[in-house]
Amino acid sequence: MTPDFGLGIGRAATDSKENLILSDPGRKGYVLHALYYNFREKVYKQILDNLFVGAGVSFDIRRKIENRADTSNLTPYNIYSDRYGFERDHYSSNGLLFNLQYTTRDNQNRAYKGMYADAGFRINQTWMGSTKSAVQFNTDFRKYWSLSERNPEHVLAFWNWGSYLISGALPYLELPGTGKDTGFRSGRGYTVGYFKATKYFYSELEYRFPITRNKFLSGVTFFNIQTANDDLGTKLFQQWQPGGGAGLRVLFNKATRTNLCMDYAFGNYGARGFFLGLNEAF
Repeated sequence: MTPDFGLGIGRAATDSKENLILSDPGRKGYVLHALYYNFREKVYKQILDNLFVGAGVSFDIRRKIENRADTSNLTPYNIYSDRYGFERDHYSSNGLLFNLQYTTRDNQNRAYKGMYADAGFRINQTWMGSTKSAVQFNTDFRKYWSLSERNPEHVLAFWNWGSYLISGALPYLELPGTGKDTGFRSGRGYTVGYFKATKYFYSELEYRFPITRNKFLSGVTFFNIQTANDDLGTKLFQQWQPGGGAGLRVLFNKATRTNLCMDYAFGNYGARGFFLGLNEAF
């Protein structure tokens, strides 16, 4: 079951009934049911200090796609699929991955300092079984500042994630958007796929702080913002949607800094929710 709230960042398209439904400015919400198969594998090799190159493959296959609650033809999924030449009930999005990564984080589970940067291309190929060919450019940047030498757990963390379609066409449910990062952790305050488009840009700032002396409990406050185009006139960076909230952290292992994350976050359109995860969101 996959929730759907239309294409773009929530700005109404007024030129036609189809485009109005596709942009879904009121975030009406639809539910799509499908069989989903995913396989992704990527291998990195170190070439210099802190610098890695990576390559891999990704297969995203959906079958028996249907909207059981709304049998009309005028749904965002149907309109987009017809417009870009995808079958309504099935598709495959299969491609090659090529990445360059640089990292100086002191810990990958819960960094106090350092940075992480990963950029690369996804190239969907029809000879690999992909319904359509496409080229995407993806970026992931994270920076951490420890605010106290005595208590390094006081951390200001920044995250930016972006995905941009360069050529070709992507299936509707594989478009980049809210929560579509590798760990499905972006956009707290909204459900996965709440905003999506061919070009998507996301940033988040989070303050992390200890609560108890033994570090067993700690807390966070965070604010995020996202923007997207909609292929209907709205350009990237033209309209933004905010989100934010606070959370509690429960430490499992001091050596690895493994913790349980419990967050409550808010967004626009009445969106809100409880978000549970293992280790920090980024």
